[in-house]
Amino acid sequence: MTDQVSPSINFRHELFWLIREVPFSPYQHGIGAYELNTAETLGFNASFEVIDDYLFLKTLITTHDDKYVARLHETPNKTNEIPAETNINDPFSLAVNTAKSGPPPILNNLKPQKIDGQQWAYENINMPLNYTGSLLLSSREMTESTYYDESFQAPEGWLLTCNNGQITKLTKIENIDTFFVSQS
Repeated sequence: MTDQVSPSINFRHELFWLIREVPFSPYQHGIGAYELNTAETLGFNASFEVIDDYLFLKTLITTHDDKYVARLHETPNKTNEIPAETNINDPFSLAVNTAKSGPPPILNNLKPQKIDGQQWAYENINMPLNYTGSLLLSSREMTESTYYDESFQAPEGWLLTCNNGQITKLTKIENIDTFFVSQS
């Protein structure tokens, strides 16, 4: 399998890569991302930025097909029956009765631009995010081949705690490998 492409984040005027969590879900915005290749199994790649302690989506490159749009809130039909092909316990179940679509929807008042046969790009989105959770930032992109590189030095990074898009706590991490050992 190919090394995964990692989403990036500009934090304190430095470029970092996100490890584990991604603070944006295209599905919640009507974008049906699907795996195009083994480097992008999420079907999208994004860049983010922290501005004045708030998290923003800056760019998004994505695939799109309506059948992959998440149905976060199932609405029963008039007989109060949910269609058999819908799994209401799976927020990412395939949308019912949809087919390949045109471009993904407008995002933060921006239309996507087609960049090749199956991918779309949103540039300069500057969309504030309402993410709540932790984000682990690495000063080096952490690919599988990185670990097998003889000159590998564990990167430093940050652990950001977010509440509704606002950074509420910063923890400097001098050695990302140590962080993973202490979390196991």
